[in-house]
Amino acid sequence: MFAFLAAMVLAEGRLLAPPGKTDKAATASPVDADDQIADLSAQIAAAEGQVQMAAKDAGVPADDDDKPAWEPHCKPETKAELEKAYAEMKHPTGAKAHEHALPEGFAERMEATTRKSMVDNEEFVLGLLMMHQTRGNWEQEQYLDAICALNSGNPMLIRLYKEHDTKQPLAFQLAKLMDDERKAMAPTRAPPLDLDGGVKGLLAAAGAELAPKDEAQNDPQTT
Repeated sequence: MFAFLAAMVLAEGRLLAPPGKTDKAATASPVDADDQIADLSAQIAAAEGQVQMAAKDAGVPADDDDKPAWEPHCKPETKAELEKAYAEMKHPTGAKAHEHALPEGFAERMEATTRKSMVDNEEFVLGLLMMHQTRGNWEQEQYLDAICALNSGNPMLIRLYKEHDTKQPLAFQLAKLMDDERKAMAPTRAPPLDLDGGVKGLLAAAGAELAPKDEAQNDPQTT
C-alpha cells in the first residue's frame, strides 16, 4: 500500500511539474528513457520512505508481512476481576461493605461523582469502538479486548463483554445500552465533586492554618 501511495505522490508531483520538464521527458531518446526509468524508480523509493515515515508518525500500523502478531491489552488480572464482578452481578450475596457516616450532602455528591465517572468511561469506550468500526481495522477479539481492558468495574461494560450479541457491532450494542440507561436514570440529588478544585482548596486551607504557627515559632518575640 505504501508503494502505491508513494507512486500517487510522485505522479501528482510530476503532473504539477513545470511544462518544460515534462516536454523534455516526452521527447527523450531510448537511452535517456532508461535513465529516466531508473531515476523514476529511485524517486518512488524515496517517496515510499516518506509515506512510511508519515504513517508511522500518525500511528498508522504498517501493512508489511513482517509486522508482529496482535497482542491483547487486557491483563489476566483485569480479566479475572471482570469475571469476579460479573459473577457477583449474576449471583449477589447481599453483603455490603461497612459504610462510615458521611457529612450531610457529601454522600449525594459522591454518588454523583461516581455516576459521572462511569458515564465518562462509557462514552470514551463507545468513541473508541466507533472509531475502529468506521476504519474497519479491528477484529471482534480486539473490540472485546478493549472493553475488558477499559471496563474499570463499570457494570454496563462488564455485561456487554459477557452478554454481547455476536451478530451485531459492539459499538451499536453499547450505544443502545447507554441510551436505555439514560432514559431510566433518575437525576442526581447533588452535583459531582470538583476533585481537582477540592484538593487545591484543602491544600490551601492546610497551608493557611499551618503558616501562622510556623511564623509564631520562628518569631523571637514569642519565645
